[in-house]
Amino acid sequence: NIYYNTLVKSLFKKYKLWILAGVIASAMILLNLLNEGSHGGGDTYMHYLFARWSFVHPHLLFDHWGKPLFTILSAPFAQFGFKGSVTFNILAAIGSGILVAKSAQKMGVKGSWLGLVITVFTPMFFVISFSSLTEILFALTLILAIYLFISQKYNWSAIVISFIPFARTEGVIFLPLFLMAFLALRNFKSIGFLFTGFVVMAVAGFPVYGDFLWPITKSPYHDSSALYGHGSLLHFVEHSPGIFGWPLLVTFFIGIGTMLYAVVQRKSLEFTLVSFLVLGCGVGYFSAHTVVWAFGMGGSAGLTRVMAGIIPVVALTAVYGINFWVAKAKWKGWVSQSIFSVLAIVFVIEGYTKNKFPLTLGQEERVVEKACAFIEREGLDHEFMVYYSPFEAFTLNLDHFSSEHSRDRVFDVKQPSKELPEGSLIIWDAHFGPNEGGLPKENLFNDPNLKLMGEFTPEYEFHVQGDRKYVVLVFQKRTLKVE
Repeated sequence: NIYYNTLVKSLFKKYKLWILAGVIASAMILLNLLNEGSHGGGDTYMHYLFARWSFVHPHLLFDHWGKPLFTILSAPFAQFGFKGSVTFNILAAIGSGILVAKSAQKMGVKGSWLGLVITVFTPMFFVISFSSLTEILFALTLILAIYLFISQKYNWSAIVISFIPFARTEGVIFLPLFLMAFLALRNFKSIGFLFTGFVVMAVAGFPVYGDFLWPITKSPYHDSSALYGHGSLLHFVEHSPGIFGWPLLVTFFIGIGTMLYAVVQRKSLEFTLVSFLVLGCGVGYFSAHTVVWAFGMGGSAGLTRVMAGIIPVVALTAVYGINFWVAKAKWKGWVSQSIFSVLAIVFVIEGYTKNKFPLTLGQEERVVEKACAFIEREGLDHEFMVYYSPFEAFTLNLDHFSSEHSRDRVFDVKQPSKELPEGSLIIWDAHFGPNEGGLPKENLFNDPNLKLMGEFTPEYEFHVQGDRKYVVLVFQKRTLKVE
């Protein structure tokens, strides 16, 4: 019995992080099955559609908007449906947390496992994990590159970070930080590896675009700023409690001071550069998004979910600071473990309660679902369809990337029915129709060949971009015959 107990304790201590990761992953996968909806509106379904149909249309693997790295890696999961795509993100979230813990361990943190809990249960990171959005893979790519840097596997670190612009375009801002770190190390070989991602993707995507510079020339964000506008310089600061939660915000700032203090005390070039990357990536990314949204640049929409991308480096900073002060107070054994356990519970409660689980469909999705149910009930789902919301394509299982049975906009916004087959449906919604689609509602009513088949409104009135009341309209083309 003594030998058995000792063996169990030894195995638990050795594999504690992996056991904890398995428990959290199992709970999240179960919650995924219970969720009705997802976070991220139309974008989460659009990224799923890219991954879902990429096996039918291989060029989608290199579509800039879809984010090639995300589409390529999530595509196998998406073949099992939307829940499969979410499972990919759950695994990426758990992987991010494990790498935070492993990085903290290499930095001398005793309660490094807390990094896994902090990362996964940070409010915005946790809810984004139950989506098909790109921020989680982006976060995983960043923390993997930093973990490899901490492990002094510099070439691999450079290779990994070189692919991050293909997870999310703004990841390009991290490349100069890694460049400076390699220059400080006088590691010129690793600098060359910073071009790996661009070269690999440029060559792989050449058959699609016939252009080796497609990662630059095919960017969809050159002219999108006018659509999204701009906002306050304090936008992300004001939303930080909802993004990070107060427990992480407090411990993060403690961690910043602690890490800077350790840099001065240690006088180690390697630790200084690790701290530079961890803090630089976190603060730099937050600052960059603050500026581009305030000045209306780069197609920023001011979405708070983008901050999920830096949660791992923020969590790493926080757990480093927590460990430093626990050690400083000379709390050891069960006392220190109790402190870490209590903090873990606090972070879990914060992440879960900041969001309403199981997730339900959003207000827009509920209305769209009613419209799609009407179409199926009336036997109209065999007709050619024009739609605007990605959720409509998702709900009706339409191939968004083929124009054989449907397409995502009309050819002529002045006469919407023009060139559409007789009997075609137009599913117009007040969000995507006039904004991304450029089709005013009035043009549908003014087209004599269109008949309104159904009007669907939310239970409680709300407004969308452009200050429009949200509504979904279903029209059918019925050409008037002249006697």
